[in-house]
Amino acid sequence: MTLVSACLIVKNEERFLPGCLASLVGVADELVIVDTGSTDRTIAIAKEFGASVLHHEWQGDYAQARNVGLAKAKGKFILYVDADEELVAEDREPLREVLVSDRFDAILMRIVSPLYGGNNTSVDVYPRAFRNYPDARFQYRIHEQIWPSIAKYEPRVYDSSLRILHHGYAQNPDILLTKKQRNLDVSLAVLADDPENSFYLYQAGFASLTLGRAADALAFLARALVHTAPGTPRVPVLNAIAQVHSDAKNAALAIPILLESTKLCADQFHGWALLADLQLQSQHHAEAAVALQRCLAVKRSAIASDVTPSRAVLEFKLALALLVTHRPAEAEGYFVTALAQGLPAEHRATAERYLVLAQRMRAAGPRTP
Repeated sequence: MTLVSACLIVKNEERFLPGCLASLVGVADELVIVDTGSTDRTIAIAKEFGASVLHHEWQGDYAQARNVGLAKAKGKFILYVDADEELVAEDREPLREVLVSDRFDAILMRIVSPLYGGNNTSVDVYPRAFRNYPDARFQYRIHEQIWPSIAKYEPRVYDSSLRILHHGYAQNPDILLTKKQRNLDVSLAVLADDPENSFYLYQAGFASLTLGRAADALAFLARALVHTAPGTPRVPVLNAIAQVHSDAKNAALAIPILLESTKLCADQFHGWALLADLQLQSQHHAEAAVALQRCLAVKRSAIASDVTPSRAVLEFKLALALLVTHRPAEAEGYFVTALAQGLPAEHRATAERYLVLAQRMRAAGPRTP
């Protein structure tokens, strides 16, 4: 019996596909690849790795394309990846061991996406491996989801730390622009028939935000908030609204929204980090220090899709805030650790200069009134 079928959909992926398929060796027993119209070496590369290649005319629907491969997969478990992803090397054997154990029906994995520019990382949590139930099918045309169709089985879920490295968001801005416009177009097509769909309202708002269309973003996100369930599900919507205001240099509007977001969910990165940046810009250094400490204290985000800033950059900003609020000994420690953790070059000279200042302030002793 085939234990693991790895399923992909592809189109002109010769750049990333070899690394992706190589990372699946020893984990997947079967490779099922749905090609939607490649004109480069994608199909040849897939066959070199022994994949079964299915041909499907692109209909603008990622779930539909994934379901074509899912219908042909023979594995007891499905592992779905994208061509611009690869399993992290040290997590491959543990993933295989978890699936062999047959103790779980769905494995939550961390999709780690370095973002263009290098200082931030997006981390998404999805059930990327799941039992091949007879009627398991993906839903949603973009950011497709398997959970809605398997939830009825009350699957045993393993919330793992296993990682998939995603290269797609680190590409040049022109490629990213095409993806953002695609997501907006698909979302608008769905909303034309289903105008209260909170998932696509959020996607349309987020795509508009990343395309720099602030007014459209706020309109879509406001509608999304109305139709989003109370509690934690509202957090990504609130953070996106706050990001629009932040991009417009309007801290007065963004900060209350982020305070609401972090109250709803303290275990998140984006809300705390953005709140800290706005408080720093507003010269509220003590409040910024608290927000940065809360951000650094988060071990694992409770939000399925979150943006994780560089820890070294967070510590650098915290050191600056502590220095301004006359806490030089603490500031010194954070400057040292930020530099040790590979602080980006644009901050290193500043960190080194202020580290010397913090050391001098500490040596001079407490300020006298």
